[in-house]
Amino acid sequence: MTGVLTAWLVEVCIITYRDTQKGKNQGTAQLSLPMPSVYASTFLIFGVLGLLPARAMTVANLAAWGLVVATFLNLWAPLTGGQTHASVAQSGTKNAAGNPAA
Repeated sequence: MTGVLTAWLVEVCIITYRDTQKGKNQGTAQLSLPMPSVYASTFLIFGVLGLLPARAMTVANLAAWGLVVATFLNLWAPLTGGQTHASVAQSGTKNAAGNPAA
């Protein structure tokens, strides 16, 4: 359980740091914090990993730290269905046929 909890705390720190830096990079003086739903999604994912039985804790720890590394390398974003923040911004809005929305 300690490994999953530590991984979750590192994940929350990475998410918070990135969103606060995003506000600074856009030239705004306001502090830009992540939406609470981002924290809730990480709480649910890491909470499920923490509830696994003791014999599966090694796998849970590896999965938790794998998510942290993926977030750090910007390979996974908690609320975008696995897409990174950059790919979501570049994809734009498309209609059902896959064409850009008007």
